[in-house]
Amino acid sequence: MLIYILLIILSTIIFISHIYVKDEKVNFVTAFVWVLLMTLFVGSQDGIGTDHSNYIAQIESPWVVPSEPFTILVFAIIRSFGISSYAFFYIYAFLTYFYLAKAVLLSDRNIRFIVVIMILQSLLFFQSFNLVRQILACAIFLYGLMLISCGKKHYIVFVLAFLVHYSALFGILMIVLAKMIKVNIVVLMIYIGSVCILLWGGFMSGFISIFEPIIGKTYYGYYLESALINENQTAHFGVVYQVIFVLSLIVYAKRNYYVSNNLELILNVFFLGQIMYNVLSANITLQRITYYPYVSMVFVIPLLAKSLHSYWTTRNALLLSLIYFVFILASLSSKGSPYVPYKSIL
Repeated sequence: MLIYILLIILSTIIFISHIYVKDEKVNFVTAFVWVLLMTLFVGSQDGIGTDHSNYIAQIESPWVVPSEPFTILVFAIIRSFGISSYAFFYIYAFLTYFYLAKAVLLSDRNIRFIVVIMILQSLLFFQSFNLVRQILACAIFLYGLMLISCGKKHYIVFVLAFLVHYSALFGILMIVLAKMIKVNIVVLMIYIGSVCILLWGGFMSGFISIFEPIIGKTYYGYYLESALINENQTAHFGVVYQVIFVLSLIVYAKRNYYVSNNLELILNVFFLGQIMYNVLSANITLQRITYYPYVSMVFVIPLLAKSLHSYWTTRNALLLSLIYFVFILASLSSKGSPYVPYKSIL
């Protein structure tokens, strides 16, 4: 826990400096230092996450061929040059936080530090120890989403996310759907209804059983052999999610700010992500595909501070981050998170 808090402090200091440094070339350098810091921290993981030993075993077994093109490339490089299999985690950690840093640099300098804190307190950080390939795809997806929000239509970025992990296709579909909707009272009611579904519990196991013949013919058909695909877990509306729920309502109240600043797409993606996560979160397997739109919260919530008076931007952002940080620490301590204590190969 102490190492995690230290990482939060160092990351905050690095990106608070962006508020006062106007030269973006200098800010790029400090952001790159953060990337190296995160690469060392996340890449040095030892036995953290369910697939850590599986990745090592697959790399060291020359007959194992991964599914995604990018993973095939990384495996080939490590095997060809006789590099330690642990290099896999450093490569993915570096690329994950490199793309996250690029996304952060597309945001306003005043709120970058709160964006980074949100990253370090969300699925992006904690699952980067576990779902190594998918979280890299999520990072690339988030960068692409920010590019679109800035008026830069580099759709090739989403193709790269798809090559890293095929589940990125769901994120791409969410962007297409987000362009077709408008956040209004109907969306708000659907969101609140999805929270009720979260409290009620899962129903997806019965739904999946209906479509098993179709799912069995797809790339993800092998998931049907896992007990997790047909199990629903009790979803708890804990303190962390209560904070997210309140902040989501405030985001809705401030929706005109997002629309007037050409941020309507990321706002729509945010609510789609919240709704999908609520509906599917009781099923661990299906929950994973919702990460793409769900992680948009790391930008949408910090923008709340920006939507208020400019004088209070930094103060509001800091207050939001500190409140959220306290709840995250309480959650980690109470639930016995598998990522705490942190174990390093160093």
